[in-house]
Amino acid sequence: MRRYWLVIAGTVIGLASGFTMLLFDPATYTSHAKLIERSSLVSQRVLQPRFDLASFLPRITQTATSRSALITLIQAYELYPEMRSKQPMEDVVEQMRKEIGIELAKNGSLEIHFSYPDRDKAQKIVSEIGTRLLDASLREASVAMHSTGEVLHSSLETAAAEWADLSQKARAAGASERLLLDRDLAKKQYVDASAKLADFQLGDEMEKRRLGSYLELLDTASLPERPDSSPYARVAIFTLGGLAIGIIARLAADLWFPALPTA
Repeated sequence: MRRYWLVIAGTVIGLASGFTMLLFDPATYTSHAKLIERSSLVSQRVLQPRFDLASFLPRITQTATSRSALITLIQAYELYPEMRSKQPMEDVVEQMRKEIGIELAKNGSLEIHFSYPDRDKAQKIVSEIGTRLLDASLREASVAMHSTGEVLHSSLETAAAEWADLSQKARAAGASERLLLDRDLAKKQYVDASAKLADFQLGDEMEKRRLGSYLELLDTASLPERPDSSPYARVAIFTLGGLAIGIIARLAADLWFPALPTA
């Protein structure tokens, strides 16, 4: 008994499994976009870098992929309809977060990608995430600039008050040489603080005019032409797997249960 039916059965089962997989796990499309930090050609003494992308990345990523941000996208673009009908929103958000990639490349660019069965929606989501990252980076830079400005203003006020106090004491009769040196040192600190604040204000104005470092969209969200994996390839893999299992089963059956000789 040749038991060829085991090979045929295994192949059929593998083929059926492949098509079943396509129904319950459709192919996905991945859209890509790229952001880059543009550097200023203005003197770095006047204009410090607007932000350090590597240090800001965790915060702007967290903002762009927060629970509320992803829920907004899921509802706006009607993502994962079957999953939403069966599972809580928290699980849907986690599934979407797994499909999102935000990575800092070796060349300094920020790469974004998102995978989804609908290629048009994949492109739109990547575009939305890119916009959110740009907005978050601008907010981070604005907060950093504001904090720096407050520190410089405070330092200038402190230096001015100390210089005024020592100048008043130095005008009194019998001012010591030490007091005069302290007054001159306080004046130098005031001048330095005033220069730093002036440089900062000039740099702030330049950055507002986009003369400083800033995050810019380099490559817009791509529209995927092909799925990440070919559906025909997936069916072929399952079919070949079934065929292999069928052949192994037939060889094992012939080995363990040899056919009886016919009379």
